[in-house]
Amino acid sequence: MADMQGDIWATKDQDFGDMQKMTKRLSTSFSTLCKRMVGDMIPPFSYSDRAQNLFFNILTQYLSMKTFLQPIEEVARPIIRPDFVIKKYEQIMNSSKKGVVLVSFGSVAQSYLMSREMKKAFLDAFAQFPDVTFLWKYEKDEDNVAAGYTNVITGKWLPQTDLLVHPKLLAFISHGGANSIAEATATGVPIICIPLFADQPRNGLVVKYRKIGVNLNKKEVVEGKLANALHQVLDDDNYRKNSKRLAALIKAKPMTADERLIKYVEFAAKFGNDNNLDMHGRHLNFIEFYCLDIILPFLVIALLVLYVIVKLIGFVVKKIVALFIGGSKVKNE
Repeated sequence: MADMQGDIWATKDQDFGDMQKMTKRLSTSFSTLCKRMVGDMIPPFSYSDRAQNLFFNILTQYLSMKTFLQPIEEVARPIIRPDFVIKKYEQIMNSSKKGVVLVSFGSVAQSYLMSREMKKAFLDAFAQFPDVTFLWKYEKDEDNVAAGYTNVITGKWLPQTDLLVHPKLLAFISHGGANSIAEATATGVPIICIPLFADQPRNGLVVKYRKIGVNLNKKEVVEGKLANALHQVLDDDNYRKNSKRLAALIKAKPMTADERLIKYVEFAAKFGNDNNLDMHGRHLNFIEFYCLDIILPFLVIALLVLYVIVKLIGFVVKKIVALFIGGSKVKNE
């Protein structure tokens, strides 16, 4: 597991973006978990077999650059936690001069597995903002990674949702996972997205497209670019305005996420595998899926036309050459 987590931070491109492989792995893992918990009561899970059922997406439609498919329902919801459970973090937030930036890369990507150069890039970039406190989820206290950096506080675990709702939180440096993006957008916090694998690169592009944050390639994580990204998000108030507007849109939707979730679960339980929700595209064969039945006829016609043109050019060239040679012979005689 540690090897895989370490590879996530490597600058080389990963194969984790292959969603077919990922969904297959998820299907197998889910089936194994269900069998362990409830035995054979639940049949083996397959995304392709269940595609006509309902799926729930925690990312709001406002974050999508395309319309959701019919079986997919949005259940993005505002996160409301007005009271802090852990006073330690409340004191840190309130004592910060300008505010706090939360740094967390989720549960899979462990920060302590970053390369030494990458860690130093983060810390040196943070040092350029002495009036801002950086709360960094770093899993090994014994590394003492932030020694000498007075504005950086590390912790093996951070109450992410509690911190996101605090008014002194300025920004969120994240890997761009679906949960983190959903929580940040629901609380109106600008994001500096450093995608690592799977859906995260797309999420980062959407963050940039919606102007609620900055998207930074993990291959470009150096002090200068990190500092520039922080300056953009902290100094340009438009990012915060756009983030707050998106949070207000999510909160003001006519039906709450809880209501949608309950109603659609009841609907699915009542009607079962309703073919009306089935996505016809999943039944297309290889030729239909890649439009080969349309492309191939045009390709054949284009090749035939090209063949005729080449033959005509060859014929004309031969005639011209023959006339030239014939004319030369007449002159010589």
